[in-house]
Amino acid sequence: MAYCHWFSSNFRRSRTLKDVITKHRRPRGNEPSRFIVDATSNITLPNAFPVLDLACGYGRNSVFLSKRGHEVVAADYCREMLMDGWGTSSSFIHSVHLDACLPLPFANATFSAVVVVHFYAIGLFRNIRDLVVPGGYIFYESISARGGNANELPAPGVAQEELLPGYTFLKLRERLVEGSKSCATLRLIARRDF
Repeated sequence: MAYCHWFSSNFRRSRTLKDVITKHRRPRGNEPSRFIVDATSNITLPNAFPVLDLACGYGRNSVFLSKRGHEVVAADYCREMLMDGWGTSSSFIHSVHLDACLPLPFANATFSAVVVVHFYAIGLFRNIRDLVVPGGYIFYESISARGGNANELPAPGVAQEELLPGYTFLKLRERLVEGSKSCATLRLIARRDF
């Protein structure tokens, strides 16, 4: 089984993807992330290209984006989540089984946007930066750092380090986790420069 390497306070710790999947619970509802709804409401995505919903889980953001008329590639490591039936709700959704901790199997400049909600792995932004077409977007929302999940957050400044130069940040909200200088919650909207 492949391994993800997560940031932790002052050291790195390995966990199997099975551990991550076992911990991932079905959301209480099928509502998309409020951040994704708000972030995409005032932005026009280049329609000629699909949107990548990376680590899509049960697909709530994929369904939302497809209902807005976008072709969506919904990618996740967990086959059970991909086969849960939500992917058949729209002909605009194409499910892909992959490990988001590894280099992604897509050509550069393939997607109008990459959406990542509640997932982080070391090198994530470096891994997705070239997948977006010029003028396209990256939308990212980390987990909230409640309980013991702060170990699954990026280090402060990692998004800027991995996306600059080449992207303009339209929104960047980074907050250090209380009691930690090595983990931060993060919400960002970044547009790839032309």
